[in-house]
Amino acid sequence: MTTAPVTVNRTDPVEEARGRRELPAAAVPPPRRKGRARPYAYLAAAVVVGLGGYLAIRLLTRGRESTDDAQIGTDMVPIAVRVGGVLLEVPVTDNQAVKKGDLLAQIDPSDYRNRVDLARAELRAAQAQAAATLARMRIVDASSKGGLSTARAALSGTTSSMAGADAQVAGAQAMLLKAEADAERADTDLRRAQELRRSNAIPQAQLDTLTSVRASMHAAVDYARAQVAAAEEAKNSARTRVAEAAGRVEQSAPVDAQMAAARADADLAGARAAAAEVSLAQAELNLSYTKIVAPRDGHISKLAVRPGQLVQAA
Repeated sequence: MTTAPVTVNRTDPVEEARGRRELPAAAVPPPRRKGRARPYAYLAAAVVVGLGGYLAIRLLTRGRESTDDAQIGTDMVPIAVRVGGVLLEVPVTDNQAVKKGDLLAQIDPSDYRNRVDLARAELRAAQAQAAATLARMRIVDASSKGGLSTARAALSGTTSSMAGADAQVAGAQAMLLKAEADAERADTDLRRAQELRRSNAIPQAQLDTLTSVRASMHAAVDYARAQVAAAEEAKNSARTRVAEAAGRVEQSAPVDAQMAAARADADLAGARAAAAEVSLAQAELNLSYTKIVAPRDGHISKLAVRPGQLVQAA
């Protein structure tokens, strides 16, 4: 194994010092301070960037409020169903914006329309009955106040006969209106039963029963029409007996009692007519309730109904 020789240059320290003194002052460079200025430059750049970002954010968010615990407040208006039935359509969706009066849901109005028709027919019948009782009251009044002379008594009697004939005609027409309303309802029930029968929802016996009921109701209409014709014929006959009835009418003794009874009948008939008006108004109101509309402007929230669903009042 061979070891390479190592040469060591040895310099005299005195000569080295003398050489340093002989160098000119400009030839000796000043010592460098490496790495001391860079942290300050980085810090200045960071301050400038941060200040610029802050000013940009302030400029973009000027006039705006911000918070990390905000809450939204609004009015909730629950929608309640006033009448029961099957929903035909629900033309809105959750979170949809609606205006006041917009349709939210439609309940099947068929039954409620039938009730309106029935209430309207009952009102006409009650009004006709009230007119008949008022005419009878006039009859009692006319027939019980005679006594001035035989001629006046005869005239009063014949006028009362005519009024009685008018009352009979009015009563027969009222019965005809009621029979027609019953026949219309029977037609509606039969049509509904036929639809249910086609889907085997009801037995054939029930359909046969409703068919018989319909025939009976239409027979009642024919009978009521015949009664109207007979009453009109009686009215014509009463008109021909006007001359014969002169002078043969006798005064009734208890005038006050008869008048009181007639007035009571008229008041009762008037009250029934008023009740029929209220029933009709309520039926029409219930029919209007089948359309569920928005009570005010807003948005739909928590929609929980679908078409075909059976809903109950309240």
